[in-house]
Amino acid sequence: MKIQNLEFKTQNYYGVSFQVGLSVPSPHFFFCQTECPNRIVGKYRRLTKKEIPGFPLQSLTQKKTKQETKLFRRRLRRLRGFHKWIRNQETTNNKQFRRHPFETNPYLRNMFFLLSKILAFFLMPLTWFFILLIWSWRTKDEMKKRRLRIAAIVVIVFFSNRFICDRTMHLWEINAVQEPAAGTYDGIIVLGGLSSYDQELDRIQFSRSNDRLMQALTLWKKGVAKKIIFTGGSGSILHADILESDQIKMFLQKLGIPDSAMIYENKSRNTHENATMTKPYLQKISPNGKYLLVTSAFHMRRSLGCFTHEGINVTPYSTDRYSGPWKFEFDYCFLPDAATLLDWNTLLHEWFGCITYKFSGYI
Repeated sequence: MKIQNLEFKTQNYYGVSFQVGLSVPSPHFFFCQTECPNRIVGKYRRLTKKEIPGFPLQSLTQKKTKQETKLFRRRLRRLRGFHKWIRNQETTNNKQFRRHPFETNPYLRNMFFLLSKILAFFLMPLTWFFILLIWSWRTKDEMKKRRLRIAAIVVIVFFSNRFICDRTMHLWEINAVQEPAAGTYDGIIVLGGLSSYDQELDRIQFSRSNDRLMQALTLWKKGVAKKIIFTGGSGSILHADILESDQIKMFLQKLGIPDSAMIYENKSRNTHENATMTKPYLQKISPNGKYLLVTSAFHMRRSLGCFTHEGINVTPYSTDRYSGPWKFEFDYCFLPDAATLLDWNTLLHEWFGCITYKFSGYI
């Protein structure tokens, strides 16, 4: 059998472009699909403006005899096996560059962003409480009505208990580390989601997560790193034009923080995009550098997974801890606390985010 050495270039296999030299027993193996293995797409013709010997593209639209159809299907099976081999080579040699369809398809990425915002409403314990109450009001079965009301009371009592929430947060949060020495890192990465914009007063206002920025500025002042990379665009569906990075930039300029010490990324909308859109900036600073990742303790697991998935060498620096030391006080252990419901909202949203990110191939 005649062997031919061919240089084969593929594009967008899970978002990766790579080139590989092959020795194949037939030119028919050079026939490749770019996007979908089940569709017949002539990549060879687009590369060389030629037809495949013994496998003309006109045969795709013309009627074929039984023998030609049998030959066509046999070659197609070989092609699919070759396509699978290419994916296996990519998986073996380029694990850090694998991409899930959610990452390469803009439509799926936008749909994921919108659904994450809508489903967040149904992750609140207070929503469950009202759903159970409305359900009990609508049902006519007295026994079922009683059970639903008891379930609503159990939900509100459980999720308003400070002790239970605090211990759960303690198990989930990544503990804070000691302050690193000066010159240890090439940059400090600060994740957004710590402020909002007051249109009426035309000024920025900060949330509890502002501890991320304050800790990063303190570390920068002490010389832990020379650069701070702030990443965060707009996480809002209705106000996509208000970019958090731009607001933070104007705020820090008023404080006298030089622009030479800051890098602002203002396109990302979620944690996954924080990692992917920050990576090009980090490549310019130091491709194989060490970076300190600064975000809230409850958010660190997902953030660390996203940045590690992108091949970025980061060390977690947790801030804004929700959990505290053990306490056995009566009001802390037994009395309901309305603010605890908000903490559960935060934790449940984070759990849901980690599950969907794992499913989407982001971590």
